[in-house]
Amino acid sequence: MMHDQKSRGWLIGFVGLALMCTGLTETQAQIEGYIVKKGTGTRIGGTIKWKAGSKAYEIKRGPTVTPIPLSQVQEIRVKAPAGLSDAIKRVQGGSYSGPHVIALAKVVKDYKMLQHDLSAGEWLIKSYLETGRAKEAKEVARGIMSKRDKATLPGGLVRVWLDVLLENEQYETLRVELKQLIETGSRPVAASAQLLRGEIDKRKGNFREALIGGFLRTVVLFADIKAIQPEALYKAAQCFEELGETPNAEKMRQKLLAEYPGSEYSRKLQAGG
Repeated sequence: MMHDQKSRGWLIGFVGLALMCTGLTETQAQIEGYIVKKGTGTRIGGTIKWKAGSKAYEIKRGPTVTPIPLSQVQEIRVKAPAGLSDAIKRVQGGSYSGPHVIALAKVVKDYKMLQHDLSAGEWLIKSYLETGRAKEAKEVARGIMSKRDKATLPGGLVRVWLDVLLENEQYETLRVELKQLIETGSRPVAASAQLLRGEIDKRKGNFREALIGGFLRTVVLFADIKAIQPEALYKAAQCFEELGETPNAEKMRQKLLAEYPGSEYSRKLQAGG
């Protein structure tokens, strides 16, 4: 009997942990931080919750609960959840499945509209895209971005959102988004948009258009945006090769290896990709 009770206790504990890790429980994380109000610059601190129904935050400090509409929020600051940085580093290192990805999903859920869902969401979406889960990536992206102005989002998150549209083959929607971002976005955001414009043409077999309007344009006009250069060079080389212009393809490859030896795309090239 004692053995059976221990077994049941272990099983209940295991199931509870699994549910918590996969985000299936409704337990609300207690998120401490502060909000700065627009106009006044007033800082209000305490336990913060996002209330989707009313499009507002609630800050509880002792018995006092203060509602703050989203339209009045200038800035939110909360402490990063334990393990977030390590989980992101694992995805950045090429590990797209495992407990760290489940942890990112939990951060996205618990920190909805609370700052760290942005960074966790970016790398969760990346993981889903890399493992063929485009529809799930789209759901995560929509959940994160539905109440936010795209122009204010980090460049990395905007890029994975564009990748989501690409992988779901929503080309017309993507072209509209790209045009707007190229015209109004920051230079890093515009560089990502330019690159994705080339990717659409490349996937359709329009290699000359992909080069001129996308990859080569990014290499030349966005040379100062170093984060985007390895991909632009790699894909420019692919297009030159498809067009039978091997010397130009080799120039792109040599520039990639010389200037960005530690990049993901240099590793792909060295691996024969």
